[in-house]
Amino acid sequence: MRDELVKECRTWIGTPVFPRGRKKGFAADCIFQEEVFRVVAGYDKRHVDYSMMPINRELERQLDADMVCVAVADGKPIKFDQLLPGRIALFVGRNPNEPQHVAMIADHQKAEGVKTIIHAYGTQRTGGQVVEHTLCSRESVRMNGEVRSILGLLWKLYDAPGVTDGR
Repeated sequence: MRDELVKECRTWIGTPVFPRGRKKGFAADCIFQEEVFRVVAGYDKRHVDYSMMPINRELERQLDADMVCVAVADGKPIKFDQLLPGRIALFVGRNPNEPQHVAMIADHQKAEGVKTIIHAYGTQRTGGQVVEHTLCSRESVRMNGEVRSILGLLWKLYDAPGVTDGR
């Protein structure tokens, strides 16, 4: 199921950023992954009551209530082996104690051992869109077994209910 989630998420790449957007090819914000889970796994939650710049950990509280928390950073790096494709990553924003952005973990399509995130990047005003960014490679974390790049902003990892670790 994880590979199917990533495959569906990639079909959103290029979709313009628009607050609370949930229409592939037309509008998406960082919570568009709910639509991915709905299509692939029958997930039926929809978060419509969050602000464009979530405060007071509102995005984290909603994900905690609806998803299965699988790893918590707590200011420490999350281990590379927890970055499974199809997992949802919650990142902090400018405030290191305020999680405000969501992305899906994926494996790079052409570079074995390289992790990526698929997410709504930028704003409507700046012409943002859903993109896939490289995070790091196994080689970059081999020294201590922990991810230390952009994943220093990683707050928590989640699975949708019913998602299995099988590929």
